[in-house]
Amino acid sequence: MDLTIFELPIAGSQVSTIERYLASRGVLLAAFSENPNVVCAVSTYLKQQAVHNTTTFMLIDRQILSFIKQIATGGTIPDASRKLVSSIMCFAILSHIRLEPNMAVYEYADANNSDHAWQDVSILRYADNLDCSIWHSLFLGTSSAIPSPWRSSAQIQQPPHGVNFQQRPRPFDFCLPFVLKLALLERTGKKPIQKMIEYLDWMHEEYFFGVSGVLFGNLFLSPSRESKMIKNVGAVDRSKRLSGIRNACWDITLVQQWLEYVKKQSAANRLWLLCSADRALVRTAERIFESQAASLKKSFEDDWGFASGSTLFKHYLCLQSTLEIARRPANQNLPPAHWEHLRNTLEAQI
Repeated sequence: MDLTIFELPIAGSQVSTIERYLASRGVLLAAFSENPNVVCAVSTYLKQQAVHNTTTFMLIDRQILSFIKQIATGGTIPDASRKLVSSIMCFAILSHIRLEPNMAVYEYADANNSDHAWQDVSILRYADNLDCSIWHSLFLGTSSAIPSPWRSSAQIQQPPHGVNFQQRPRPFDFCLPFVLKLALLERTGKKPIQKMIEYLDWMHEEYFFGVSGVLFGNLFLSPSRESKMIKNVGAVDRSKRLSGIRNACWDITLVQQWLEYVKKQSAANRLWLLCSADRALVRTAERIFESQAASLKKSFEDDWGFASGSTLFKHYLCLQSTLEIARRPANQNLPPAHWEHLRNTLEAQI
């Protein structure tokens, strides 16, 4: 039996404390296991790297990146958030995991100044190269901030090559109609189950049966909705409604992008983790691989109750059985202009 020994910069008991804390917070997701004790174990990734030369990446959301940026530049964030983020950074350093911030940076560029969005990548890379002991002291609470000499400078180098944060990624444009349609349905005043049936019918007749769109919509329209899934959806100010819709769309886009990465991870000898403290995003992502009918049926019933969930699931199966019919726009190889018109038409109704 081969025995691999890993040398870590902190004691094993301290590593275990970080692992247990992360497992209890439920912020890390992996496609290879639903067991948080496996997903949040440093040895999982060190062994994978040692035996198979696998590289592990962690796709982080905008909130996590924002907290890292605040800490790295000397900003102030709540104690609980500082402990969470420092545990994530410790875990990534100990596990030799590379942090992937690009989707979070695209989101920042969409809502703010895209000319400077790339600086967040540079700040993250700086933070990722800090000694593990600095992040560990923040996790333990023995320090409340990174010492001044080790903070990231406001004057960051040059923009990274090969990434244009001024151009939205394609997954965002794919996911936006889902959120626009949900926002419109929410304002109709119809019964929730009627909204969900109409949403499923719309995906079937006019758009795509995207798994992330189905799962997010199922949770949003159900009695089990998490708060602020689509912020300001009922606001009088249209600009606030649109801002909330785009914010929610970035959540779905992150899940969709994670799904795409996971599909390719075996061929690329990579593992992809998703990291988020957003409960609605996590609940959607947790179900993303529930392709088995029994698992998806349970999701409907968990969110809607047995009776309504069973009704919706049967309707879903009926629509799914006819996804290949030629009259569906999704099967007609329509030009990009068609889908752009659909997005614009939905947005004009907001």
